[in-house]
Amino acid sequence: AGFSNHYSISIVGESRESTIITGGINVSSCMCYVTIQSCTVKGENSGCNIVALHVSGIYMSDVALVGTTAVF
Repeated sequence: AGFSNHYSISIVGESRESTIITGGINVSSCMCYVTIQSCTVKGENSGCNIVALHVSGIYMSDVALVGTTAVF
């Protein structure tokens, strides 16, 4: 508490066609920067593909979502 860090989480695939993430991505309450790039994310049937809540920032590029939604 009382400070901010400058950590980051990067998920970078080779391409949307060759990099498939099944089950979704959930990054929450880490106060970090999140990069998601060059992949396909298949979420749970009853959940979200990507959840990124309470993060410092998010950058997404060349990402396909299959299934439900993304929450930021």
